[in-house]
Parts: sequence; structure tokens; C-alpha cells
Amino acid sequence: MAPRNLYEGCISVSRPIAVLERRSIQTTSTIQTSGSFSQSDPINLTSYDLLPTGNDLKENIIVPGGQSVFNDPQPVLQLNRLELEGSPAVWMPVPLPVSLPSDGLQPLIREAFPSCPMEPLFRAISITAPETNFNSFDIITDRRNLRLLIDFTSYRGQNQDEFRFDAEIVDDSVILSRWIDWESRRSNSGYGKEFEKAFTKTPDCSTGSLVHKHAVGYTLGGLRLMVRFEVDACLQEAPAELASETLGEVVNTPNGHRMWLKGALSEAERVAELKTTAIWARKPNHGRALSQMWFSRTQILCQGFHNNGVFERIEETDVQDKLEDWEQQNQEQIGRLVQVLKRLTAIIKEVEAEGKRFAIVCEKRSQSLKLYRLEEAYPFGLPQDLREKWRGNEEEGVSPGRFM
Repeated sequence: MAPRNLYEGCISVSRPIAVLERRSIQTTSTIQTSGSFSQSDPINLTSYDLLPTGNDLKENIIVPGGQSVFNDPQPVLQLNRLELEGSPAVWMPVPLPVSLPSDGLQPLIREAFPSCPMEPLFRAISITAPETNFNSFDIITDRRNLRLLIDFTSYRGQNQDEFRFDAEIVDDSVILSRWIDWESRRSNSGYGKEFEKAFTKTPDCSTGSLVHKHAVGYTLGGLRLMVRFEVDACLQEAPAELASETLGEVVNTPNGHRMWLKGALSEAERVAELKTTAIWARKPNHGRALSQMWFSRTQILCQGFHNNGVFERIEETDVQDKLEDWEQQNQEQIGRLVQVLKRLTAIIKEVEAEGKRFAIVCEKRSQSLKLYRLEEAYPFGLPQDLREKWRGNEEEGVSPGRFM
């Protein structure tokens, strides 16, 4: 599969509709006048699994609590069906020492929801938490987009990698969807994936699951955010009902998917991030791990220490204190992120464009973010049935912003 073009679907690549320069973002002294930046009013929203299609489940299926995957004759995985709620893998350490192979070439993942990567999240919430008011959220996004933006505001010199994410507006909410060149992410010389396989156990209800997604909500700097992220594991044993091999209620969607409710929403306090570190690292750098965990409000870090793939020590740590320290030490960066989010959403809302669909692009080593309109034919956007539900139906007693 050929790499994706960073500007695919963009109109007038040489003439972006807006450019946000890094140097235009507020300085420390200005940010400090705004007070402290911290997360408030958190809420645990929903979850779902990414599952392979079995011999007896050949339809495109979406399951609240989970997503699924097709195995391909070649190393390609097709994200295709969802199990709502589902269950993350359970952290289950093995006796040490243990030798693990490096991750090497990973299977290529092909999106099953390429026109709306956030569709599984909305499908899941429509079943598991239909009372949720999407209009109460200013921004609905993947954690990855927030990490890309905070890195952008912090980088100096030549370290900036290229990235992109796409955006659309529904009513007053801005949806930021990840945009990934999967081909470029296939090779990995680390041990993270093999560590996850060896030190976790997948509950029966999620057998074959490749990804468990979770969503939380909170307010940051006056913005109400809904953040979706991938869960590595949880500390709790799977509830008894998760062991059942029977499917729950199946729901058909207008665009040809199916979903079923099965499993249980994991407690946010039990969700864990898994990391590997070379054992000779005297003082492991938790900085990037902590920023990742802070955005998803994940407080458990399970870390494996290895010598060229031989794992000799593991640590399971509640890092809530470290997360609070990270927040205090990074007030300037968080403040810059909040400003970027506010400026981007303001620009997007002000642009007179049919469909309100955009790409936010940062070139390699660039000092700026560029905003482009997307071509009318470019396949991106919330499915029509979800858009109509979002806007409400007075005759059916459905309020705008809710999927009830």
C-alpha cells in the first residue's frame, strides 16, 4: 500500500484559508494571567473493542464497547465491527525473567470507518449513554490530536514531524478526527506490543480484540472536551458476565454495520498504561508517558524493564501524584494548547464553507499549522443518520445534541 498524501482532499494547497504560526502563541507571562489550567468535571463515557470477524460473524458489525477487525491473506487488518463496552485486556504479569522478541513489522491496519474515524465512538454512545448531550462539548477528539498539538506548541528547532488531522462542525461542536498514514507506522524495533501480549489476558467476550477504546469528558481552560483513547489494559478481573460467549442485543445501522452490547464499562481508576524501558536507564523518562496519561486521565502505569528483550523487573505504580506534578510543571504548555484549540475552533466556525469540513496540516520541521477546506467529493464526515439525530427531532421528542 502506497503512503498517503498529506494533502489529499485539500483545496488549493498553495493557499490555505488560515495559517497559525507557532511564534504567535502566547508567551509565559501572558498565559499566567489566565490562572491555573487543570481538568475539571470529569466523566467516564463509554468504551468499545476492535474485534476480528469470526467464521460465524461475516457481516460488518459494530458493537458498543468494541470494534472489530478482518484478517487478510496479507498482513492487513480491516477495522470493521464493534462490541459496545466490551473489556480491555486484564493486566496479568508472568514469572520473571522472560525473553520477548522485538515488535518488528506490525500488521497494516486499514480503517473500516475511513470517512468518519470517530463514527464508532458516536455509535457506542448512542447505545450505552444516549442521554449524552454532544452539544455540551466544544471539542470531540482523539487523545492523539491533543498530544500532537501540545508537542507542536513546545518544539524548538528541527524536531517537528509532519502530521494532520481533519475537522468538521456539527451545530457548535468541533469534531477532530485522526488522520494516519498507517503504512509509515508498521515497523517498530521496540518491545511494547510483545510486552502487552505477554503480560495481559483478553477476557472471553473480547477474544481476538486488537484495540479497546475508551472515552472520557472534562473541562480544560473553559473548553468542554470529549477525548477518545486506546486502553492497554485494566487492573480489574473481568466481570463474570464478560465470559459469556452469547451475543447481546444486535443493532443494525443505516450504513450497513451491526453492533451489539456486551461487556461492561471499566472504572476509570482501573485503566492502565503499559510501557517498556531499557533496564540500564538509571532514571526513566516518564515525561511523554505522563502527558499521554494526563490527557486520558489514566493514573496506573505498568512498566517493564528489560535488557535487550529479557524482562527482569516490572513495576505497577499509581502515578496520580506524578500527574499532578506534571500538570503544575507544564502550565505554560497546557495554556498554549488551550489557546491553539480556541483559535482553531474560532477560525473553523468563522469560515463560510458548505459542509464545514477541514484539514489541519503541519509539515515536517514547520513552524506553523495550515488550515484547508476539503473537496466536496472527499469522503469525510459524520454519517447522515447520526447528523440528523444530533440535530434533534421535535416530533419524536428528541432534543438536539442527544441520540435518544
